[in-house]
Parts: sequence; structure tokens; C-alpha cells
Amino acid sequence: MELLCREFGDFDKGYISENKSVSHYYPGFISVKDMYDQIGPLGGICSVLEAATEDAIFFVACDMPYMNVVVARALIDAWDGSLSCVPVVDGHIEPLAGIYTKECLPYIHQCINEGKYKLGIVLEATKCQRVDMSKYRECYININTEADLQQL
Repeated sequence: MELLCREFGDFDKGYISENKSVSHYYPGFISVKDMYDQIGPLGGICSVLEAATEDAIFFVACDMPYMNVVVARALIDAWDGSLSCVPVVDGHIEPLAGIYTKECLPYIHQCINEGKYKLGIVLEATKCQRVDMSKYRECYININTEADLQQL
């Protein structure tokens, strides 16, 4: 997390989505407690969009240590203003490193109310823009297990 905070510290404003039971301080970032427990990334995205003063937010998962500002800005520059925008790497969408707007909130709330927590449902409903970011594939490596961390 510290790597990402250092990397994205020059953005105008940053938010950290945190589980209700966890509290950290990252200078220059606004901590937002998750409104929903145990529903995964959808809850964090919802919580930050609700708290944000901006109309659109670039999100990046905390387990993507190679993500950087150059790649984030490339996606932002390619964004056409759609309700959501995610990278596609080698044919696979990467919904945890994308742009979501406040206009996504009704779709997110509907999914949460129906117990459907997959971001793919929101992406379909918002007619998500998909941007090929395969040339930056190394930035989309994420750490999910102890073995992933050891390999890193």
C-alpha cells in the first residue's frame, strides 16, 4: 500500500478504502470506511464514490504493486467519458484498476441490494469502455497469495 501511496501522491486528491475494523494513516490520502462488510471491491468502490467530491475516480487495488502514474494517466487519457472505463490486458478485463463515475452508483446500489457483488455486472450495466492496455501488462500483476508474494 505504501508503494501505491508514494506513486500516486501527486494526484490532486486520493482516497483509501478501508475495512471498518482497520485503520491506517497515509499522508495526503482521505480514509473512507467501507459502508458494507464482506462484499469485496464493489463495497469499497461504492464507499469511495459516495464520499468523493469528484464526479469520477481512478481506482487501483492495493495488491497491484507495479501500477504506476504513467499507466493510470494512459487509461485516463483514453477515457471517453463513459460511466466506467477499465483496462483490458491480453483479452482479460482488469476491473480493479479502472475509472468509475458517480453515475455508476445506482447500478452499484442495485447490485448490492440484490446480493450481486461482481463488478462485471456493473460494467455491463454501465456499458463500460474497455481500453487495451496490454503493453503495460506487468503493471496489472497482483498479489493474491503468499506464493505470489514470494515470486515477486
